[in-house]
Amino acid sequence: MEEVKITKGKQLLVEGRTPLIFFKALLNHLDLQDIDVQNFKSNVELRGFLQAFANRVEFKDIVEAYGIIRDAEKHPAAAAFSSICSSIRTAGHQAPEHIAAFTSFNPRIGVYILPNCLDAGMLETLCLESVITTNMRGCIEAYFNCADSAGIGTPTNQTKAHTRAFLATQEIDEAQVGRAAQKGLWNWEHRAFESLKAFLRAL
Repeated sequence: MEEVKITKGKQLLVEGRTPLIFFKALLNHLDLQDIDVQNFKSNVELRGFLQAFANRVEFKDIVEAYGIIRDAEKHPAAAAFSSICSSIRTAGHQAPEHIAAFTSFNPRIGVYILPNCLDAGMLETLCLESVITTNMRGCIEAYFNCADSAGIGTPTNQTKAHTRAFLATQEIDEAQVGRAAQKGLWNWEHRAFESLKAFLRAL
């Protein structure tokens, strides 16, 4: 639990450094300054992280609400939601009954599964959706089809690969979604972000 500082009554727990950077940028855009963002590193580490986190003196003294956000990955969001709720109960808290809804207990707790609390996917799915056009999608797919035909290979995670291909066309040093968020490259006003922004405001 070193490097974790609890200074605010609202806490947002995310899976990894890239989401940490991304959500700090989004919260700044929304002018939500009363939320700490914490990195629980990976889905398999959430249970242990949450148990230690909830047992800290600062948590018990000042935390009134926390939200947990992770990717759905290859399965519908319900599977990821069930896993997170199990970790919440292990930490001694009441888990929410529905995705993107908060409990009324103290602390209030909510869970959001990327990209949209329904489909398989990840943070990159959401980000790319906010900027992609039909022509742009065609160019990216043509690039990977060409690479595959040339024997270079096909990426295992096509969503991340397509996002990096888009970012390769932008003025950015690191082709990852967090840095792109800091640069303002994602369209925060796109409808794809609406439910996520509503979740963060409700926290």
